[in-house]
Amino acid sequence: MQNENFINTRDLLAELAGMSREDCIMMKIAGDLHDVGKLKVPKAILEKPGRLTDEERNIIKEHPYNTRLVLMPIQGFRKIADWAGYHHEKLNGNGYPFHFGADVLDTGSRILAVADIFSAITERRPYRDSMPKEKAMSVLTEKIQTRVTALHRFSSFEELYSALSEIKNGLKITHWIWYVFPQIQGLGWSGITAYFSIRDIIEATDYYEHPVLGARLIEITEALYELNCYDLVSVLGLTDALKLRSCMTLFNRAIPQQQLFKKVF
Repeated sequence: MQNENFINTRDLLAELAGMSREDCIMMKIAGDLHDVGKLKVPKAILEKPGRLTDEERNIIKEHPYNTRLVLMPIQGFRKIADWAGYHHEKLNGNGYPFHFGADVLDTGSRILAVADIFSAITERRPYRDSMPKEKAMSVLTEKIQTRVTALHRFSSFEELYSALSEIKNGLKITHWIWYVFPQIQGLGWSGITAYFSIRDIIEATDYYEHPVLGARLIEITEALYELNCYDLVSVLGLTDALKLRSCMTLFNRAIPQQQLFKKVF
């Protein structure tokens, strides 16, 4: 049974997009069936109360492919199969399982993707609570905004939610440091270091002034500060504590009027 937020978001976006009555009907069918591929995923993985392993996550990521595989042979379901099968794709091609981009993803595919994101963050899961309405709306706004800049590489609501949860628990477990505490370019040599780096002071300022990324940086930095912990190495680990110091130094220089960055380190 579909989450009510998913249904409402799907139907409203379809209406606002001016889809025909026939396409709206197909959109409802695609939405109702978009997760049918999960029938092939073991119940133990779907209902696992803790975080998934990489192997388990890869198994779940196969479900859009299996959804499309099941629906394609049904007469008249070609469009429905595409919409349902593409709901985890992204405009920049970094989605899954097909890695299609904006040139392939039509309005129906995009609507289902946004509805699925909103449903995912507003629904309580075994390993986390639902996201508050205000935070969910900011994430939804980020996902549907038409203005795309190079800063989109830092946009990831999953990492935001993980970071806040782990900081409040006093121990970092997952790999979100790159997304939420970017450092100046030139530190380290790995590909991920180069990709998730701030190029210069101007881009650091743009990051801070971004309506989503800047608010996220402040929120998570405040969460760290509120820990009132003098040994952040015990929370982040030595390597990531050094990355945090680099990030705070960068933004303290770019935004000297923001005293919070000085307080953390």
